[in-house]
Amino acid sequence: MSGDWMLGMPDLEKCPKLAKAVAKNQAEMDKHVQKLIDESTVSHSIKSNYLTKDKWQEFCQYVFWADTEGVTLKDDYSQTIPTCQALGKYRAEQMTEIDSQNKGVSSNDIRQTLYLRLYDWYNE
Repeated sequence: MSGDWMLGMPDLEKCPKLAKAVAKNQAEMDKHVQKLIDESTVSHSIKSNYLTKDKWQEFCQYVFWADTEGVTLKDDYSQTIPTCQALGKYRAEQMTEIDSQNKGVSSNDIRQTLYLRLYDWYNE
């Protein structure tokens, strides 16, 4: 579950220790992301324009949103869903592993924040 919460974080600036750990592993993660993209059956134009190491997360969020909302996508964007799922799974696993190696620094912060919010709501 903490991996899902970490993916929901807009940036790593909220946790400098985690950002440093991710930066340390970024080259390896980018290499594996590129391998997943290269092995996918998605068209070359989508791979080169949208499924790049810098753009894939934003593009996949759009594809998932459209799929959830029933929006018809042009071209063959909907065929990217399995690739996006594989990329997201890999990213979640890596973030969870990095977080675990750092004694749950980011997930612990999220749990603490949730606890404090729930405590406040309960005591209102």
